[in-house]
Order: sequence, then structure tokens, then C-alpha cells
Amino acid sequence: MEKADKRYDIEPMLLIPFVENAFKHGTGMVENASIEISLQAKNNMLQFSVRNKYDPASQEIKDKTSGIGMSM
Repeated sequence: MEKADKRYDIEPMLLIPFVENAFKHGTGMVENASIEISLQAKNNMLQFSVRNKYDPASQEIKDKTSGIGMSM
């Protein structure tokens, strides 16, 4: 692993929703499920990537609601 060229600060928990969505939608009924997470800080740029397998033919329903917050 390459060390960052200097210290970078980001808001706490900023990237968590992306990782959570990868687990929510990238596992379960997906054959050979995998999640790939990458974070690089170099030349004053932050590059963040979260990839997961996706089967567009899947009929699996993860939950009955979408978005954030409580349902009324």
C-alpha cells in the first residue's frame, strides 16, 4: 500500500453510506458476491471507489422503503 503524500481531512462518516449500500445491494442473491473498496489521497485529490456485483435480472427486494429517515 502506498502512503499518502500528506494529511487529508474529510467529514466523519461521509463515505459510510456508499459502503453500506454496497453491502445492502451487492450481497444476498448475487452469485459470487464481492465488494471492492478503494481510497487514495494523492496530489490534493481524494479518489474513493466502492464497487459491487450487480445482477439486473434479480427480483430480490431489499426493503419496502427507500431513502433515509423514519416512515410515517
